[in-house]
Amino acid sequence: MYYWSLFIVKRNEQKVGNIWKTEDIFKDEAASLAFLDTYKELGNELCDYDGKLGNASNLLSFLKGYEKLTCLLGG
Repeated sequence: MYYWSLFIVKRNEQKVGNIWKTEDIFKDEAASLAFLDTYKELGNELCDYDGKLGNASNLLSFLKGYEKLTCLLGG
């Protein structure tokens, strides 16, 4: 267990003013879950490049995946 995990408060235990209004971001719960699935999938694909960025082809593929991930987050 990580030390910081001792201080994480569950969403349903938070004050309303301290949480995001996800309804302002996603049209419904299904859309938010689809976003999370896509985010996890892209993140896992990027993890597959661990230790494999020594050649230009892998590096380019990684950077393209990273760009998709950051665009998904609005960055």
